[in-house]
Amino acid sequence: MSLETPSGRIDTALGWMVVTAAGLLTGLMWAPWLLSGTSDRNSFEVFRGLQALGFAELTPLRVLWFVLPVLFGAAAVAALSGRSIWAAVTLAVAAATIAATAVVIGRGGTAAWGATASLPAGFLSLGLSSLIVVRRVVIWLGGRAPGGIADQGGNSVRE
Repeated sequence: MSLETPSGRIDTALGWMVVTAAGLLTGLMWAPWLLSGTSDRNSFEVFRGLQALGFAELTPLRVLWFVLPVLFGAAAVAALSGRSIWAAVTLAVAAATIAATAVVIGRGGTAAWGATASLPAGFLSLGLSSLIVVRRVVIWLGGRAPGGIADQGGNSVRE
């Protein structure tokens, strides 16, 4: 990521936002997600419990859930290496999975603060991913137009 132009500073800031969002969502996965009697269960324990109860149809989601920390790590690495589209897509898939799961658990009425906090964090991460993708498309389209997109210094920005 370059710091030489205003565009480079924006890319750097967006990259660090992706890293922060990935770290926050990964941490929330280990927070209490479900109140079960007198104990709190994190998201991994919830999926283990569902599997133990025989909900075999949840196996693909359970496998994806256990891979989410790897996806968040991949999003962070992609963001720091300047691969903003890869970072945005990876973060969007993982954030959508977390947000959807938080909605389902929240509907049961016994959601703990981890599931509650994961919902807005997931939606904010989806918004960040959308912002990155739209920005890259605008830059790509602007770079193809005669004259390109001009940065604040009047220089054509072609990334």
